[in-house]
Amino acid sequence: MKLVLPLLVAAALATAAGTAGSSQREHFLVTIGVQGTAADPNQSAEDTNERPIMGQRKNVALVTGIFGAALGLLFGLAAGVGTGRGAVPAAGVGLVLGVLAGAAGGFLSHLAFEQIQNVTQEPVAVAPVTHLSLWLPLCLAVAIAVSLTAPKGRLGSLLGSAALAALIAAALFPVAAALALPMRESDRPLPEGYETIGLWFGIVSVSLAVLLGRALRPTAVVAVSAAAPATPPAPATGV
Repeated sequence: MKLVLPLLVAAALATAAGTAGSSQREHFLVTIGVQGTAADPNQSAEDTNERPIMGQRKNVALVTGIFGAALGLLFGLAAGVGTGRGAVPAAGVGLVLGVLAGAAGGFLSHLAFEQIQNVTQEPVAVAPVTHLSLWLPLCLAVAIAVSLTAPKGRLGSLLGSAALAALIAAALFPVAAALALPMRESDRPLPEGYETIGLWFGIVSVSLAVLLGRALRPTAVVAVSAAAPATPPAPATGV
């Protein structure tokens, strides 16, 4: 619990920062004129379709990059506080890797969302694949930063825990959103509404905090000495 608690605090703060950052979800959207109108007479049909989609991808990448930066920074710092080592380097690496993995994962999740909809539009299939495309690279990036606070040889277990957290979050969020917020669309690369986004960020943050905290726990080392032959007791001598 000593290691999990700081990470849970970091999870709460990162969730709040990411939810606040989702106010930028329409930052890159542009108004597209109708093909051949006076607003843009040279605009092709391909541009008409592609430019809004690219703007949506950038918006997802912006929001998830903000969340990734907060998650990596705060988890690196919290892990360092919990273990007593490497807080500043882990926070710095977490910030850089978090923003890169968050933005790249957000862009990738939008591409995955577009591709899977060519196969099926069932939310039960679309949502997990879409969200896993984001959570997997982001969780792995955070685990790499947190590994700087851990003893040598822990990177593999931290990466495994991060991958499991991504899987749990991708599977759990659509169910939780359907039960708690049934009127909101939760299968989109950016779920609808601040409360849905807060739940989205919160589930992955808490899952990651618990599993990374468990992976950081010190393992008991049992020293085994070489077995020495037993020396029989000296026979009692009579007087």
